[in-house]
Amino acid sequence: MQDFFFGKTSQTKDKICQLQLSDVNQLSKIVTSDFFYAQLNRLLLTNNNRVDLYDGTSYPNFPKFIKYLPPENIGLIQIGQRKDVNGNVDATLDCSIILLNGIVRVTAHWCAYKGERANEIVTTLLDPLIESKLLPKVFIKTPNYNENKSLSQNKEAAKKQLFLLSGYPNVIN
Repeated sequence: MQDFFFGKTSQTKDKICQLQLSDVNQLSKIVTSDFFYAQLNRLLLTNNNRVDLYDGTSYPNFPKFIKYLPPENIGLIQIGQRKDVNGNVDATLDCSIILLNGIVRVTAHWCAYKGERANEIVTTLLDPLIESKLLPKVFIKTPNYNENKSLSQNKEAAKKQLFLLSGYPNVIN
């Protein structure tokens, strides 16, 4: 499928519109954040209120993406556990951002199976949320339950929560 602004889109096996995070970040360089946000909401409206942004690495450029979303227009953020991204690890994390017209889910290979990977969760996921002052809006989507638990406002405690969610609570980073 072709979108006039975002270009080529694909679909996940669940028929959700999918784009590469790196491609979306390239577009954010050439337009204002307000225009970018408006286009993202338009894309959500035309795709059943769901868009997945995928990055095949454990160090996605999520910091760049989150900076282009006006914090006041983010309803909440859910960090969840995935078991379908990388079969070599217990779990990976995803980050769903709830906007006016739907959910943008960022899926990467965020996992804390060793210190280096755990550090990438901190530098490419947690730190950008802290720097954007979004931490009060961040919740953990608990596996096997349909509930949200607040991510700790304390960075060290939040790291432990994320490492536990990724299946590796005892990692040292």
